[in-house]
Amino acid sequence: MIPFGLLILGIALLYIGGENLVRSSVVLADRFGVSELVIGLTVVAFGTSSPELFVSVLAAFRGQGAVSLGNILGSNIINIALILALSAVVAAIPIPRSIRLRELPLMLLFYCAAALLLPAAAVGSGATRVVGVLLVGSLVVYVLYQYRLGKQGSPSLSVEAQASSVVDTRTEAKSQYGASNHGVLKPILTVVLAIAALAAGGHLLVENASFLAREIFGVSERFIGLTIVAIGTSAPELATSIVAAARGRSNVVLGTIIGSNVFNTLMVLGVAALSGGFGGLESGFGIDFAMMVVITLVLWGFSWRGRLSRWGGLSFLAMYALYAAFLMQTSK
Repeated sequence: MIPFGLLILGIALLYIGGENLVRSSVVLADRFGVSELVIGLTVVAFGTSSPELFVSVLAAFRGQGAVSLGNILGSNIINIALILALSAVVAAIPIPRSIRLRELPLMLLFYCAAALLLPAAAVGSGATRVVGVLLVGSLVVYVLYQYRLGKQGSPSLSVEAQASSVVDTRTEAKSQYGASNHGVLKPILTVVLAIAALAAGGHLLVENASFLAREIFGVSERFIGLTIVAIGTSAPELATSIVAAARGRSNVVLGTIIGSNVFNTLMVLGVAALSGGFGGLESGFGIDFAMMVVITLVLWGFSWRGRLSRWGGLSFLAMYALYAAFLMQTSK
């Protein structure tokens, strides 16, 4: 029971660390006069992907490439097929035209680029670093593109969701840090503690998930990365999306999911490659990549109808249940 307990503790630390990192970083950026658009595109976007980043980088650094890559792919699959699906069951989610014509095609393009580049990451350290640089460089271009759209007054849905998160965080911070615009010591200390919580949570999650995979269940690290680790690191998105859906804020739900998947694909995957790569890729990861692309194509199909209904959400849940059953059958 000890590894199970430590696993849950790791997930809790990741959730607490990620939430406090975003909240405190937004407060600091706001007090130093950084614009809401820049805060949303950088602090909020990077912060909400911080659990995936810490866990995947730590696993890659330790030579557990299957856990690292499984966490990234699993998180992207779970974001749509589980979190977005559950949100749609709570309340149907309208899908704006910009999502259909711009955001989802861009996300699919990033998936394809990652699929083409990843095999090179198993060749050697030099090729791995090149892959990492290309992915992170693509993220920089993407952020600059989104910043330009925001300045022109036509921001994407993910940018709108991040800006909304900035407003919400400012409101919450008044009770946590006080209304003063001058004090920065407390938020700085909170950032440091949040990073420590993320590091400790990532270590506990990777260490104990790997132990359970090897010693208790006898399943592959790929399976653990795609399921337990991915669900654990997606906790912030799950909590944010369900609450937003219940409050009728569908734009926040869809924007958070799309932003998270893009940052997982470019930032988390890129930094993990720079941190040590993924070693010899298991053949099963090809199926996981295909699943990630398929559910995104299905979401794109729903976008042409203008909304993801409750039945659409249930369809995604059924797809995820079948995928999880397949993983269980091939997990040895």
